[in-house]
Amino acid sequence: MFPISRHPWIVLGTGIAVGYLIYRYRDAILEKARSAAEQTDEIMRGPRERLRDLYAADEASGSVGGP
Repeated sequence: MFPISRHPWIVLGTGIAVGYLIYRYRDAILEKARSAAEQTDEIMRGPRERLRDLYAADEASGSVGGP
């Protein structure tokens, strides 16, 4: 005897329900995904800009290029 979670009708019904919910809330899901992508870009942009500023400050002081 196998568990009820593997019963074909339960799996089919769950798939239909999840598909309906995804279809119904697709705009909200896409908006959240876009927001997460923008936040990731901001997080990744911060260290790059700080490193660029640090390099420019070192270059201006003349300490770039070794001793």
